[in-house]
Amino acid sequence: MSTTTTEELTRVNQFDPVLYARASARLPMALDIVGFKALRPGQDTMISSVLGGLDTLGILPTGCGKSACFIIPTIACEWKTLVISPLISLQRDQVQSLQRKGIRAGMVNSSNTAIGQQYINDWIRGDLDLLYCAPERLKRDDFREIMRQRKPDMVVTDEAHTASQWADGFRASYYLIGKFINEFQPKVALALTATCPPDIEKDVRRILCMPRAVKVCYFYRRTNLKLRSADFNCVADIGEIINASPGPAIVYCSTVKAANELQNVLSNYVHGEVGIYHGDLPDHTRSTQQDAFMDDEVKCVVATNAFGMGVDKANIGAVIHRNIPGTLDALTQELGRGGRNGCECQCVTFLDAQSINTQRFFIEGDNPSEKIIRRVFAVLDKHANSAGLLRMTLADILDRAFPDKREKRNGNLSAVMQVLEGAGLIARVKSHELIATVRFTDGMDSSDPKYEMLRDTIKSLPRVERQANGAYQFDLKDLVDATDRVESTIRTWLRSLSSAGLIQYVPPFVGSSTQILSRDISAIDFDRLRIKAERAETKLKQVITYCGLRDEQKHDYLEKYFRVQHQIDDQT
Repeated sequence: MSTTTTEELTRVNQFDPVLYARASARLPMALDIVGFKALRPGQDTMISSVLGGLDTLGILPTGCGKSACFIIPTIACEWKTLVISPLISLQRDQVQSLQRKGIRAGMVNSSNTAIGQQYINDWIRGDLDLLYCAPERLKRDDFREIMRQRKPDMVVTDEAHTASQWADGFRASYYLIGKFINEFQPKVALALTATCPPDIEKDVRRILCMPRAVKVCYFYRRTNLKLRSADFNCVADIGEIINASPGPAIVYCSTVKAANELQNVLSNYVHGEVGIYHGDLPDHTRSTQQDAFMDDEVKCVVATNAFGMGVDKANIGAVIHRNIPGTLDALTQELGRGGRNGCECQCVTFLDAQSINTQRFFIEGDNPSEKIIRRVFAVLDKHANSAGLLRMTLADILDRAFPDKREKRNGNLSAVMQVLEGAGLIARVKSHELIATVRFTDGMDSSDPKYEMLRDTIKSLPRVERQANGAYQFDLKDLVDATDRVESTIRTWLRSLSSAGLIQYVPPFVGSSTQILSRDISAIDFDRLRIKAERAETKLKQVITYCGLRDEQKHDYLEKYFRVQHQIDDQT
């Protein structure tokens, strides 16, 4: 089942018959290098689009070989390809896989500074065919200069749906991809993902500046995935599935706490080592745990959804969801990690009230109501100084917005702050100043010479600000310079005087401050936020419906969902 939708391209990027003919002649050689006897359905349509020089948005389910859709054209066209990938682990696994095939690939990121420089040198000389990086790399002037020395023929955004999820939040660098494409004008821009319903597709096209790229979708039924669901009874049931699996297993949990607790108990039921993987683990521990799983050193790994992108292992024999995910898209992506060798894989989803409540808690936190947003903004406005700047931790803001501890479950402050930033009401800024506040206690005097010196010096600082309550606000660096002491000594003196009750001392704020840019809260589209929350609830209900179906109905349900979401009308 496939579809290809072509719209007028924004860039000068039309089908090139000469390029297509030349690349097609080299296609058998490229297939041989990557170890393919033939292209799979879906891959053929997408690769034909790329070989013809067309910008392409490719949507293939997990396990269908999306990476081949840029690796094969790179070889067939003799291109230099820049692959923008969201996770270092994903970059590392793909680069290692390509290198084992003799394909010249490398990566540059914060974890491989020395070897990354070697890869950069190889790229400049033309000795590298594929270079992987994260979107944050694009904001570096030195990296863009390297790209000017050897411009990429193709720019690939892998796992492109993350642009929709993260660009307006903690990874605004995704917006640099579209600017990069416009500046360097590669022959082809390619975005790849396993899930791209209309709302996500709209974001991806906007963020990556690919509004009229060719869209190629394909979905096929992987009958070797044995889909079933059950009510959760006990951990022993999970252990039985794992022990019966011919290959290693993944057990997904919805929270870090649930993953840790399950691993501890599951070890008593599994015949082999039980690994753990989640975002709270140190980087080196995550790498060690993933390597152990990939090398068949553990029987299973208990993980959150952080264990997903980059897990390309052929012999996974069971994928178990101890807790349901929030969407069918997430469910199908995670189920698709299993059975990539074509062998049977047990895909079991357990359902219970706790799992449903957890997902509704996530929905509530990720989609704050108008009431919560207004309450948080009122706190910011109230406590900001005359310049609209607020030096307060997120925890302190949350405490003031929700003094009743029972209300805090409704207050995902990060989501609220993202909404306010997105509407242009606030900006989060990292301060390079060390702003401290000191109030000299009324009626107190001291024979301590440090007290008198600090009192007189602080009051005479050129940039000191006298507040309404009599306190003095100043940059600690100014006080250090004025006293000709080291910073640690000044901090010790201030803490000592505060302990003695001679002053009230608020040490410099550490972290990002909040700058109020506007007080026009009508700039927030509350209707859109409400609709977003309703859509999230609908997606959760679809997962619950899936679990309630008879097992023989599950493939039909997922296929119908994919076809509707991606507007696929024909079936092959």
